[in-house]
Amino acid sequence: LAQLLQMYRQGCFHYLKDSFRIWNGLEWSILAAIAVTYFYLHRAFREKGGDNLQSEHRVWAMTVCSIASILIWVRMLYFALAFQTTGLFVRVVFAVVMDLYSFLSCLTVFLFAFSQGFYIFFHRDFPDSDEVTQHMADEDTKHMGEEATMLMTYQMLFGDYAMSKLSKSPVTLAYYLLFTALVCLTLMNVLIAKMNEAYSRIAESAKSKFSLDLALLVVKLEDT
Repeated sequence: LAQLLQMYRQGCFHYLKDSFRIWNGLEWSILAAIAVTYFYLHRAFREKGGDNLQSEHRVWAMTVCSIASILIWVRMLYFALAFQTTGLFVRVVFAVVMDLYSFLSCLTVFLFAFSQGFYIFFHRDFPDSDEVTQHMADEDTKHMGEEATMLMTYQMLFGDYAMSKLSKSPVTLAYYLLFTALVCLTLMNVLIAKMNEAYSRIAESAKSKFSLDLALLVVKLEDT
C-alpha cells in the first residue's frame, strides 16, 4: 500500500525515474515473490487437505520463498544509506554493478566460448570409433555434460583449475593458457580498475551525496 500511495503521489513517470528506483523495484520484487509463495502454498494445502507435503506446488513455494528471503536481506542495505560510512559503500557497490554491463557481456562471451570449446574437445570421440581414437579420449572428461563443463570453466575464474583434466592434452593446455591470459589477467584487471574508478568518483562527492540521500530518505519515510 505504501508503494501504491507513493506511485499515486509522484505519478508513474516520476516514480520510475526516482533516485530510489532500484529500491522501489526491489520492494516490488519482494511483494511479487511473497504473493507467488502464498499462491503456491495455498494450492499445496488444497491438495489432499494439506497432507501432501511433497507436492510440486510446495516445492515451487519454497523455491520462491528462498528468493524472497535473499531479496529481503538485500533490502536492509536501503537503511544503511542513512549512515555516512555504510552509505558510501552501498553506493559504491551499486555504482560498480551499474557499470559492469560491458564487462559482464565480454565475460559471458568468453565463458560460453571456452566452455563449448572444452565440451566439444572432451567429446571428440564416437562410440563406434577405432581403438586409437578411443585411447586418445580421457575417461574422466568424455562423460562431462554441458553443465559440468560450464562449471569447470567458471571455477577457472577463481583459480580453481582442474589440472587433472586440463593437462591430458596440449589442446586443453592451450585453452587454459589463453583463458587465463584473456580473462583472469586482462578482464579481472579491468574489473579492478572499474571498481577503483567508481569508488574515487563517489568518494569525491560522498558528503553532499550523503546529505541528499538522507533528505530524500526522510521525505520518503514521511510520505509512507
